[in-house]
Amino acid sequence: MITIDRARKIILNSINELKETELVFLKEAYKRVISETLICREDLPAYNNSAMDGFAVRCSDFKDFYKKAYIELKIVATIQAGQSSLYFRRIRIGETVRIMTGAMLPPGADAVVMKEYTEVSGDRVKIKYKPKRGENIRLKGEDIRKGQKIIEKGEVLDAPFIGLLACCGIDKVRVKKRPKIAIISTGDEVVPVSIFPLPNFCVRNSNSYSISSLVISSLGSAFDFGIVKDDIKQLNRVLKRLTDFDGIITTGGVSIGDYDFVKDAFNKAGIKVLFSGVNMKPGKPFTFGVLDNRIPVFGLPGNQASCMVSFEIFVRPAMKKMLGIKDVLPKVIFSRLGFDFKTTRDRVNLLRVRLSWDNNIPQAYQTGAQGSGRIKSMVSAHGFAVIPEGDSIFKKGDIVETILIEK
Repeated sequence: MITIDRARKIILNSINELKETELVFLKEAYKRVISETLICREDLPAYNNSAMDGFAVRCSDFKDFYKKAYIELKIVATIQAGQSSLYFRRIRIGETVRIMTGAMLPPGADAVVMKEYTEVSGDRVKIKYKPKRGENIRLKGEDIRKGQKIIEKGEVLDAPFIGLLACCGIDKVRVKKRPKIAIISTGDEVVPVSIFPLPNFCVRNSNSYSISSLVISSLGSAFDFGIVKDDIKQLNRVLKRLTDFDGIITTGGVSIGDYDFVKDAFNKAGIKVLFSGVNMKPGKPFTFGVLDNRIPVFGLPGNQASCMVSFEIFVRPAMKKMLGIKDVLPKVIFSRLGFDFKTTRDRVNLLRVRLSWDNNIPQAYQTGAQGSGRIKSMVSAHGFAVIPEGDSIFKKGDIVETILIEK
């Protein structure tokens, strides 16, 4: 068996960034990976404007404010959002302009007073405090300057990025094509999920559903090739049909039992197996190889929790590298154990835990029984508490590394 870090290094060294891109409308770009660095073509905001509904004023009119309870100014105009102030003359001593949020600041004004602090009577307004220069004004280019970088290649387009690009006048973006991932479930005992009641000695094909969902959450496209029985020839035929895919995932059949045949099928299909077996629990049987020297093949264990843990540790980072995302490794924090745990001598334990915060310190609690087939333990899990191998006992309150799960 090899270590988790060694296994991940072998996998990532075998992954090439996908080259294909496509142009999509911005409204269709959520959770896509940008394939080029974009530069702003104009200042944002494009002009000085008001951040509030109120009155645009000259701060110099308030020099005698402390001698009075208020300053009274004459309202000479009103500027609405979307209305240019270029046609307004410069406001003069003792004058003000009623202004709406987002409206262009009139010449001569250097602050905006919120209407909540004013009292209007006809064309006169009383202002009851002294504003500061620049107050409630959004300056031209204060968010982004023309020529400044908006977004770098390899970023994932979330809602704020998409809103920013829209503000900058960009309605189409070039993004990475989604990696196409083929999924195969193996095992004579595996049956379709719709079969009810479940026949004796069988399990439903839940892995194809959970792994397809994880592929999609990893910004890929999932293609389910169904269930393959414990038959080397049948699996071999399916594998040879998958040369147009960017990655292949199999579930089950990678352990050392008499009917665990997937590794033999890999070899017969021309898949070069780079390692089989990782020093982790769950996920020990995880196997990795390469088809045609270019297509990564991930052999995940068949037990449901083990299958999902292996995906998070190995497959998700690999898919991030395919897409050119810069930070491919899962985020790691330190948390305080909320339970005692006796370590396993020969393997690193990845305990499914939920996190809560106590005085800004994350506390980790087991999500239930930790068997490799306990899929319910994944439902409320926020991460994996990493318990090193060896003969020792970790006590409640001990600090451990915790790998966060991406949802």
